[in-house]
Amino acid sequence: RSGGESRSDAWAAVSSVEWAARPGGGHSSRRSRILGLARGEYAFVNEGCIDEDRFHIDLTSIAWSDYDSLYRVFWNRCLGEGSYGQVYLAQHRPSKSLCVVKTIRREKEDTLKLKKEIKMLLLLAGHPAIVQLLDMVEHPRRKLKMLVFEYVAYADPRELMLHMNLDQLRYFMYHALLGINYAHSQGIIHRDVKEANVLFDPVEWKVRLIDWGFGTFYFPHVKHSRWPGTRYYKSPDLFLHYRYYDYSVDMWAFACMMGAAVFRRLPMFRCKTDHNSAQLIAIGMLLGSDDYAAYLDAYDFPLGGKFDAQFMAASVPRKRVKWRRLVNESNIDVAHPDALDLLDRLLVWDHEVRLTAYEALAHRFFDPVRRPDLESSAPPG
Repeated sequence: RSGGESRSDAWAAVSSVEWAARPGGGHSSRRSRILGLARGEYAFVNEGCIDEDRFHIDLTSIAWSDYDSLYRVFWNRCLGEGSYGQVYLAQHRPSKSLCVVKTIRREKEDTLKLKKEIKMLLLLAGHPAIVQLLDMVEHPRRKLKMLVFEYVAYADPRELMLHMNLDQLRYFMYHALLGINYAHSQGIIHRDVKEANVLFDPVEWKVRLIDWGFGTFYFPHVKHSRWPGTRYYKSPDLFLHYRYYDYSVDMWAFACMMGAAVFRRLPMFRCKTDHNSAQLIAIGMLLGSDDYAAYLDAYDFPLGGKFDAQFMAASVPRKRVKWRRLVNESNIDVAHPDALDLLDRLLVWDHEVRLTAYEALAHRFFDPVRRPDLESSAPPG
């Protein structure tokens, strides 16, 4: 986008594209698909930083600060638990301000995964839609190491997504998307976008994207060997073990989160078992089998035809659903036509057709809450 181009101009440019094969199409050449080049503004971000220490994770050392003079942890106020340990409410003694600490299990203290998460948090520091890492401390008596984060008083994400009004929905999704776009602009894929990883304080109207433990750096044409994420939010290319997935997996997860709020159905794609085939069938029930077949034909998926028989047995409809069919008395107040249009451009089989975060920010659905000063790829000064 040129310096003088407005967000409206940018969205007009996106809308003017002939989406002849949309929702399932918009195809590039088969060769570009196999090589795996992310569409959009941030495909080569990390190639320009190849000599920086951001990628030398194995050489990273963590400097742990003194705990006693700085923090007080409320050990009776556990806020949650993750793969590293528990999360507790705490207080910064000098300022008396609240914060949270994430404890680190001893076997996790020096892992590459932890170092990578810290590295990404430092790279993303300063953006208002991304949780701020404040400190890294060690408790001398408990022999416990902890990451210190800013405190956000947040509502239960499951309840929140089912009861948002239209103003809250716009604000929440817009600011979550700001965080996703900024991460992508820094060459980082979150890989676990979901309600539980986006804190929202509906009183202070704070939104923070958290939990970067699954985050990874994106490089064009480089294969992945892992397909992490939470099943209800994983994009089809992850289930099919596509080796060259990119930022678009975050956009699928974002759309699943938004769809859950718009249609009051959590999760967006419901299934009764935890099998990958059942989740793909749940997606197919809304997106149709015709576009799925075209998707398989366009890419070389390691698990390409594995789920064809299950699709047939489950009587997956050929055509995708019109989103207005999911609108009813319980959700008509938030199922705005512009919201349905945005979902239509994100919830598609083909990952190359999904809007990028940069494009989605320009969508007219967000016009009432737009903050041009926050839409650049640099944190505000």
